[in-house]
Amino acid sequence: MAGFLRLQSRQECCRFRPPSTVDGTHPPYGYILAAATNISKKAFDVFREQLRLKGVREFHFWGKDYLEDQLARPENDEILFTFFGISLSPRRRARATEIKFSINNKNKILRLLLDSELTGGGAVQPTSMLLRDVKDQHYPYKAEYADFDKHRRWEEHKAIEVDATGVVFKAREWYAYLDPEKKEWDFTRAVDLLSREHPLDEKNAQREQDLGKKIEHFWRHLPLCMQAKLIVYGFVRYEDMLVIDEKGDPLFAMPHVFIDFSETHGPFVGTFASLVQYQRQPLHSSEFEPGYTKVKIFPEAFPEPKRGNTHELAALGLGEATPKRLQLFRGSGVLYSFDDKLAGVAEGDIIHLPERNGRGTDKYLEVTRVSNAEVAAVAAGETAEYQMRQIEEWAGRKVSPDESVTTYEVCEVYTWGKYLTYQDYREPWN
Repeated sequence: MAGFLRLQSRQECCRFRPPSTVDGTHPPYGYILAAATNISKKAFDVFREQLRLKGVREFHFWGKDYLEDQLARPENDEILFTFFGISLSPRRRARATEIKFSINNKNKILRLLLDSELTGGGAVQPTSMLLRDVKDQHYPYKAEYADFDKHRRWEEHKAIEVDATGVVFKAREWYAYLDPEKKEWDFTRAVDLLSREHPLDEKNAQREQDLGKKIEHFWRHLPLCMQAKLIVYGFVRYEDMLVIDEKGDPLFAMPHVFIDFSETHGPFVGTFASLVQYQRQPLHSSEFEPGYTKVKIFPEAFPEPKRGNTHELAALGLGEATPKRLQLFRGSGVLYSFDDKLAGVAEGDIIHLPERNGRGTDKYLEVTRVSNAEVAAVAAGETAEYQMRQIEEWAGRKVSPDESVTTYEVCEVYTWGKYLTYQDYREPWN
């Protein structure tokens, strides 16, 4: 048999003495004490000691926290409902439905983004998706909304990564400036550089138009080591994907994902950003926003690009090895001069590299920046040894740290059309 006593307060527990029904000569095998309060160690020690003195072999002290935990167990759901009118089973069923919903969405997304099984890291082949507001009733007619540009009801974005809880989308890409040494940065929202099948807005449409060309020209003429891009990412949770249309429609022939858009972040539960540069680790917004100074680099209005003089390679009088190096040149890079043979070449000028031996095609390099400094200042930092080798290869000899060297930053271009078309293969954001 077991004794049972209900105590109402912590003070009663501390004053507890076994009732007279617990006979020390014929004690019950077990004893249960239930108290409508939390049990301290001191109270439990008193309870245990008193029952041991009486010879009780098994005893339990049920406090408020233990009773609540037991009532929450599935096997005790009928007791909870009988005495308190509460049942947790519907809640559990609802939670199970939510979990199944999220898992189904995750599996649909993985089928859309992955050709094979998911591996570590979560990176996927960037895939365009149309994120649609579940409250919208006029798709695809933007004119039905006077404020569509401010509050879009559908947006095309590229999914670039998946994790255990949702999908990361690349939302925006802006031209930026970053000086890691001075810890200064800037960017412009004048043009969104992301490639989409349907431009997101006027800023996105300008990427291949005149304004986009003007801004790119300005950005290309920043120092190579300070050119950056600010990439904004948005996150969508699986549980927030209310409907997934895997096929889309003829207008947006891509998967459609229906979400309850918010006033602040649209389809995303939140956004974050990174400053990216060539051969450097991305600098995340949690680092550069509090620790770096935002300076004014990009103007409000961008000037019309000016094309300089065109120089024939043969007329520059460079050594025999230099033209061969230039013929293999691709994208962006630097030229070094010690003998003033390039003194007539200025920023904005074009160097024409003709085809050699009837193979390949003519190339053109725009000079985007010219600077003069001592070798020691140019060959500095983590890449000093590599830069010194490059400088000596251009010089064709050993150079001393105190020699003066002129650096020409150049980028491969196509010269047809109103504006230059830049060819850059170094970009980590492509």
